Amino acid sequence: MKTSPLCILALLFQSSISSIDTLLTSLPDKPTQIFHDYTGHASYQDQIVNGKVIEHGRVTHLQERYDALNEIIKQYDRPITVLDLGAAQGYYSFKLAHTYKNSTFIMVEEDPYLLKLCLLNDKLNNIIFLQKRISIEELRRLGECEHFDVVIAFNIIHWAEEKWQETTDAILHLGDNILIETPPKGDKAFGEKYLGEIENYLENKKASIILQTPRHTGSGLHANMYRIEQNKNLIKRADWISPIEENTYYITSSLKEKKLIIPVDENSQPVEAPLTPGINWLTFKSLNGVYPLQETLETSLIKQNVQTTNLLFSPIIVQGNTLLPLENPLKRKTYKNKEKKDNYRLSILTSLYKGQEFIEGFLADITQQTIFNECELIIINAASPENEETIIKKYMETFPNIVYKKLEKDPGLFGVWNMGIKMARSPYLTNANVDDRLKHDCYETHLHYLDEHQNIDLVYSACYDTFKSNETFEKNSSNGKIIPHTQLDFDRKKQLFNWIPYVNNHPIWRKSLHQKYGLFHEGFDATGGMDFWIRATICGSAHFKRLPGVYGLFYRNPKAISKRATDKTERNQIENFYKKIWKEYYKNVEFLSA
Repeated sequence: MKTSPLCILALLFQSSISSIDTLLTSLPDKPTQIFHDYTGHASYQDQIVNGKVIEHGRVTHLQERYDALNEIIKQYDRPITVLDLGAAQGYYSFKLAHTYKNSTFIMVEEDPYLLKLCLLNDKLNNIIFLQKRISIEELRRLGECEHFDVVIAFNIIHWAEEKWQETTDAILHLGDNILIETPPKGDKAFGEKYLGEIENYLENKKASIILQTPRHTGSGLHANMYRIEQNKNLIKRADWISPIEENTYYITSSLKEKKLIIPVDENSQPVEAPLTPGINWLTFKSLNGVYPLQETLETSLIKQNVQTTNLLFSPIIVQGNTLLPLENPLKRKTYKNKEKKDNYRLSILTSLYKGQEFIEGFLADITQQTIFNECELIIINAASPENEETIIKKYMETFPNIVYKKLEKDPGLFGVWNMGIKMARSPYLTNANVDDRLKHDCYETHLHYLDEHQNIDLVYSACYDTFKSNETFEKNSSNGKIIPHTQLDFDRKKQLFNWIPYVNNHPIWRKSLHQKYGLFHEGFDATGGMDFWIRATICGSAHFKRLPGVYGLFYRNPKAISKRATDKTERNQIENFYKKIWKEYYKNVEFLSA
């Protein structure tokens, strides 16, 4: 029995807020005054709402600090995660979030007034507020389970007083670019007991001064903004509540990409997975995440059409207003087996022609299928004029279950498929297009269903719809849009009379279907697949089944075969033939020869 997302969210969210209006009226009208505390001061910073300053604070030279931060962040050629400790009125995070809409900005602040500013900034969907006076122990735990590209820590360390060094060390373990500002030595407003020691300690850590600004205390001194550049390349915990792992998670981070590398065992390749911007749901809850609101995150999850029974045990990332369930990266493990096998569970048929633009991403994606070691990937090059072969052979060195054949003449898509079927050594078949992508447990899930239901001959599931090439299932521009007919339960009559192509880009079917109903019709340029599915269900007794959930990403390739003018002509030919068979109630059945 499936657990609905609403039921799961009832477990995840233990408190609810009736409305934003009610919440706004319950919050303070002004920032709370908190002294001897690093979380902020009354009217400390300018207050920003949707890009405009609505009230000025007492701290000057905020724009200069923002410009220094911006110079660092704009170097990244990817979405990043920024942590703003002691965010006060959120000046830097709100301002940066307007500029970098694909990045995630996390503010840590004790003052509840900041929640009101979050609600008023309703044009932003990439901010997070953890309402917390965070302890040194919590800072350490945060560094053990999260990775931040940029950490803003202005006017924090000196408030820790005698524990300033422990606080500094905990902050330095949070990420790659650490920005620290503290009052200069000699500032009488805070006394000089620790300020000199803090400056010396930061200099010993090879911190560089990137900005000097006049102190708002009127002391006539200038505060230094320090930058510590480093590579935080370790994560010790899978999430906030998990124990420290013996096999530490490694991180590779650059201005263009960030990956998590997980050692598995001596028989398996290390698992690589992209590090998604945001923070883990368990971190969000453990540090009193109050924004985004519960109802916003709940709506986000429902829009994604989540259909999983183990959501509570999956990594879930908070990306501003989006709650993003991820596949457990350990399910992607592949094996170091260099020996070829004589039999496999699944044969993957791939026709290749002018696919150089897609082949690298295709192979990187498909080899991460959770059961790829139990599959054979049959790539048949249909006399492509491009240089895909170099990339394919590189992957063949690692994956002996990739079979490659290059033809001197292109026999057409379905001629290639028929050739692959004859080469296949598995009881199950699937086709894989080089320009489409899959959820990493797609094959495992579909095969399991067929193994458990011997009366079903083919299974299919829904696809996201994208117009951008070389995206991934986990990260794409579909905005959750699903190709409508892939969500429909199979109906053999509607398939024919309404021409509904239920079977999409990643079906898995029994090879035995071809023993019963022949091969694909090679005379069809674009609709040979539809012909076979109709043949097997109208002229035969094959049973097709839609599985719940979304497992594919379909690229609307403008050069695809299905876009050719022959599509309509072939459709008419197929419809006329099989409609006659239907009307005669399957009497005198004859097949289109393959």
